[in-house]
Amino acid sequence: MPEYIYQLHDKTNDIIGYVGRTKTPSNRLAQHLMDAKQHLHSWRSSKVMSSKVTWLAYVLEKDYHLCMEFLEILQDCSSDKGFERETYWISTLSNQGHPLTNAHSANFYQAENEICPYNEPVDYSSRIPNFEIEI
Repeated sequence: MPEYIYQLHDKTNDIIGYVGRTKTPSNRLAQHLMDAKQHLHSWRSSKVMSSKVTWLAYVLEKDYHLCMEFLEILQDCSSDKGFERETYWISTLSNQGHPLTNAHSANFYQAENEICPYNEPVDYSSRIPNFEIEI
């Protein structure tokens, strides 16, 4: 089963905010979006969310165009090889100045000195965000 190295790309602002790897891209994207929506609904909780979830929640709140784009498709690779390639892309994109939210990235996303400026919870249950999977 192939392993996909991907980036999450806010095409509205041309921001690449996250690099990851998965064997099931559509399931992984759905999980990212679900985590972000849960963050939007529980923004008053004391639970600290990751930079990635906070960034994705911000992208959803603003109704920006989010895409999952494949950087590499690895055929029959070991877990070590997948991790190596993911780390390569995190380093490469981070060094190019992309504000990645990966925990081990050199850059972190910040929008005008605010990560996620919520004042009220937003109900996204009936909205379908703009996203696509591109190869």
